[in-house]
Amino acid sequence: MRARQGEAWDEFFVSGKLPDNAGDCATPIEATAALGAKLRVTATPTLVFADGSIIPGALPAAQIEQQIRQSEVEAKKLAGASK
Repeated sequence: MRARQGEAWDEFFVSGKLPDNAGDCATPIEATAALGAKLRVTATPTLVFADGSIIPGALPAAQIEQQIRQSEVEAKKLAGASK
């Protein structure tokens, strides 16, 4: 069923045609919201980096790049410490 939902979504964006159904198909919204709450994701976007650090909200590209470099260094330190 999910493949059909994806097809309907794609068709809507290409042609503007709404799906031909009652709108009662299953959706993963509740499960996705529960997973977000479990993982403490409170914003869109939420970025999760290699060292496990989590930053909610949008960031400038330069800050994302800096965070990626920093988190890679920290992740390598953590990996070396666990050996």
